[in-house]
Formats: sequence, structure tokens, C-alpha cells
Amino acid sequence: MNSNRRKRGRLVRKVSAVESEEKVIEEKEEHILKGIDREFHKQEAEIAGRIKEVKRFTFSDYAQSLLGVGVWGISVLVNPDIWIFTNTLNLTALIVMHIYFVVCFMVVLNYEYRPNFDFDRKFVGDFLKRVFIMYISVMTGVLFLLYVTNKLSIAASWDLIFHNFLIGQSVGLMGAATFNFFKRQV
Repeated sequence: MNSNRRKRGRLVRKVSAVESEEKVIEEKEEHILKGIDREFHKQEAEIAGRIKEVKRFTFSDYAQSLLGVGVWGISVLVNPDIWIFTNTLNLTALIVMHIYFVVCFMVVLNYEYRPNFDFDRKFVGDFLKRVFIMYISVMTGVLFLLYVTNKLSIAASWDLIFHNFLIGQSVGLMGAATFNFFKRQV
């Protein structure tokens, strides 16, 4: 009878040890699941914050756009090779090229604020407003650079002004988009 009690006592201790190990494992699993859940919600919150951020266009965004235009645009606009090349293009080719750069600009901005191409009406409305405001912001920097580099003058014809503007605006959009994209990655 003593031996049965000892066996039962050992068995009870083993069962309680296994149960306590199960509790430790369950606590570790729960801790891991909470960490995964926290990371998942952290990414969701970050994406939601960026989507809300598309509404606000601050002076910092304007300055960032102008910095991109200045850094990328001035080197291209003072390079005589670009003007020799673009003088051979007709206005239709320049307009098509500019539309291509505007679409590229919109794609980069989209990926700045969200990881996919959802067509959520609210976001698309806010996004198009931001694209328009950034386009105008880039235009202010481009017009200044064109004036400084003597590519924009009162004596020039409208065709030449529009031609130079399309070239400068295309380069400026790429510079602004690149700087904004780099700002998000840092």
C-alpha cells in the first residue's frame, strides 16, 4: 500500500510538473501572439496614418518639393545637351512625354501613402487634390529656375515658353517625387 501511495505521489508530481510546463508554454505562446498582433496593428496604424496624411499639405511638403526641383532640376536645366535634344521634339511629343512623367509622379505618390492601388473614392479625391497642389508647387520652382536660366522671357513666343515649361515641369516633378519618396524611406 505504501508503494502504491509513492507511485501515486510520483504520478501526481509528474502530472503537476507537466501542467506547469503547459502553463509556461501557453504563456509564451500568448506573449508571441500578442507581439505578432501588435506588429500587425502597428503596420495597419502606420498605413492609416499615411492615408490621413495625404489630406494635409504643409509648408514642409512644399519646401521638400522645391528642394527636389532645385536639386534635380537645376542640373538638368543648365545642361545644354537637354535643350539640344528637346529642340528636335515637336510639341505633341513633349506633351505625351509630360503626361507620362505626370503618371509616374502619381504612381510614386500613391506608393508613398499606401502599399497598393485601391480605388477608395475618399482617398482618390484627397490624393488628386494633393497631386494638384504638388503640381502647382513644382510649377513655382520650375518657373523660377526657367527664369533664372533665361529659358523664360517676355520676348519668347508662347510655343517656346510652353515647350520650355513642359521640359522643366517634367524634370521638376521627378525631382519632387524622388525627394518625397526618399523622405518617407528614411
